[in-house]
Amino acid sequence: MGYADQFAGFKADWLNSWQGMADMLGYVGTALTSNAWPAAMQNDAYISRVWNPEPFEASFAYLMNGTTPGGNIDIGVYTESGEKIIATGATAQVGANQTQFISIVKTVIPSGVLLLALAADTGGVQFMRPNVTTPSFPAGMLAAYGWAQAAASMPLPGSLPDPLIEATASVIPPMFGLIRRWP
Repeated sequence: MGYADQFAGFKADWLNSWQGMADMLGYVGTALTSNAWPAAMQNDAYISRVWNPEPFEASFAYLMNGTTPGGNIDIGVYTESGEKIIATGATAQVGANQTQFISIVKTVIPSGVLLLALAADTGGVQFMRPNVTTPSFPAGMLAAYGWAQAAASMPLPGSLPDPLIEATASVIPPMFGLIRRWP
């Protein structure tokens, strides 16, 4: 089954940094935990390759904050070739242990393979992610699941560098993405 086939029939209202990997690795339903943004990644970006089955109009970006928010974040989405579609711009991370919603200019998010990106300018701030033991991934496995890093990407640039940096096994991305509307 291909990457796109996993989401056949799915109606897009959101994009989530974990939508591809969670099902494949069995992390669905796993409790979330607060983890620090790696200091070594200050000003870098997490990149998550996702599949969007149909276009939708996004109005908000979101991030699941952990116990110690701080600094600035930037959430964006790029085409598969790395061209920016929309980003929040530098935004203060606020609200401990809650989802932070950030208004964006209503933007049609196209269907197909997209790259979600999250950058932060402060190491050590907390984000929520699935509570999993950091797995021991073989070389190349994170890239196969669509995770990567981009150096010096705060604020998010107009286009991502090519090639991206392969994510390390110790980097488990936080939960973030774009949604059509906020409840």
